[in-house]
Amino acid sequence: MEEFTLSVSSRESSGSSNCRGVRRNGFIPGVVYGGGETSKLITVNKNEFTKLATKASSSQLFTLKSDDKALNGRIAIVKEVQKDYLSQSAPIHIDFLALRPDVEFRVEVPVRVVGEPIGVKLSGGVLSVAVHKLAVSCLPKNIPQRIEVDVTNIDLNQSLQASAVKLPEGVKLAGSPDETIASVVTIRIVEEAAPVAAAAAEGAAAPAEGAAAPAEGAAAPAEGAKADAAKAPAAKK
Repeated sequence: MEEFTLSVSSRESSGSSNCRGVRRNGFIPGVVYGGGETSKLITVNKNEFTKLATKASSSQLFTLKSDDKALNGRIAIVKEVQKDYLSQSAPIHIDFLALRPDVEFRVEVPVRVVGEPIGVKLSGGVLSVAVHKLAVSCLPKNIPQRIEVDVTNIDLNQSLQASAVKLPEGVKLAGSPDETIASVVTIRIVEEAAPVAAAAAEGAAAPAEGAAAPAEGAAAPAEGAKADAAKAPAAKK
């Protein structure tokens, strides 16, 4: 994997007011921890980080460059990026996890699906990808930018497990070997659904129309009753 170089500076103060001042000056506050070293508060140039982040994957390594000897040359990975809760895009704080070059590290690497499954090509199935990141363990220098998963041999109603994924040299599977990565499924299209629904609707409407007839018929006696009532007084006179 290509290592990105990122310029960072140490900062002495923490707290909300200090972080706001850092952001006003075009920088992002952050922290570097792990790797057997003391945690350090840092600032990162916002434009530089944003430019690199657009080209980086979630498993990207950064080599830190700094005037602070405790930071210069350290290898780190972004562990968390806190974003503005309103825009949900502008980073407001970054956590870097420093790595030791001689110690294996568990990391989730993006999965890239390649190939056309035979179950899609020959049987009309649909590819379903269940996992977009795969947990692996390796030395920092061996962390892949992405892992390609060949789905060519997946037939209809079959799946590919994590144990069958070919990993780069020096990289070991860290998650469950039985985890389903991708599968080819069948889609059933019920063409009669619409006509059946329409017939049911018409059938339901028929009793309602039939029920209206007695109501109209029932009105006639009511009118007749009114006529008889009108005649009754005349007969008495």
